[in-house]
Amino acid sequence: MKKNFSKNQAGYVALVSAILVSGVMMALAVSVSRAAFWGRFDALARENKIVAREMAKGCAEQALLKIAKNEEPVVWEMCSDLQINADNDPVYEIIARTDWKNSFARLRIAAERTGGKIKILQWEEF
Repeated sequence: MKKNFSKNQAGYVALVSAILVSGVMMALAVSVSRAAFWGRFDALARENKIVAREMAKGCAEQALLKIAKNEEPVVWEMCSDLQINADNDPVYEIIARTDWKNSFARLRIAAERTGGKIKILQWEEF
C-alpha cells in the first residue's frame, strides 16, 4: 500500500523531530548551567566558612598567648566576641566567635596554665 503525501507534508516528520531534539537539548543545557551557577555560591560559602574558622583560631591563639604571658587579652577587630572564663583556676575556658561575610565560626578552648606554659585540654568548634 502506497501512501500519497503532498509536497507540503514532506518534511513534517523531520521538522517535528528536530524541534523535539532541540527542546530536550535546551532542557539539559539549562539544568546543567543552573547546577554550575549554584555550585559557585556553594564554593564561595565554603571558602568564607574556612576564613571565619581561621580568624577564630587566630583570636583564640592570641588569647592563649596573652594568658601564658599573664597579660590582659585584647579583642581584635576581627573577633566578633572573645570570652575568657577563669572560674576554675588554673583552667581557662576561651570562647572565640568570628563573623566573616555571613559565615560564622565559634571555638571553645579549655586550657590549663602552669607557670608560663599552656596545656590545651579541649579544642572544639561548636
